[in-house]
Amino acid sequence: MVNQLQEAEAARKRGAERLKNLAITAAALAAGYFLLIRALRFGMRRTNRF
Repeated sequence: MVNQLQEAEAARKRGAERLKNLAITAAALAAGYFLLIRALRFGMRRTNRF
């Protein structure tokens, strides 16, 4: 019984860790996309001035 509870707790922790990693990855990808688009727009604006 104790082993089953420990295994269930470990599985819950693994699931929570996976969800946290997924959220961090999604936020980092969104931030990277935003920064990349801003850099591209800035670069295009500079090259079109001349």
